Amino acid sequence: MLSGRLERLSDSHKIKTDKLAEKILASFATKTRKIGATPLFVYLPTLNEITDTTSGYTLEENFLKSVCDKYKIHCIFPRQRFLQAAKKGIQFKTRSHWHAPGHRVVANSIAQYLNNNKILQ
Repeated sequence: MLSGRLERLSDSHKIKTDKLAEKILASFATKTRKIGATPLFVYLPTLNEITDTTSGYTLEENFLKSVCDKYKIHCIFPRQRFLQAAKKGIQFKTRSHWHAPGHRVVANSIAQYLNNNKILQ
């Protein structure tokens, strides 16, 4: 009985935090566009997300993707690039902040996205 109530409270809390996060992200995108810039969000995988082999989007990535789709915001999800690099033998920290290889993967993901979508031209 208590666990069911805690689960409902937890679900209610998640709904509230998701709505708040969506409002913050939408506001950021709106203000970015008002100054003539293009909003771009990057989902930065952390800890064990870096090695998560889920095909498609994870639950957390899917939340950001849904916001980006709803508000027509550019989004990058570099988790698959981490997996590709790991297959080539590159090791990443999964217990603390990234080190150079993780930064490189994300930087390359952003650069390729910007070039492919002609955002900086």
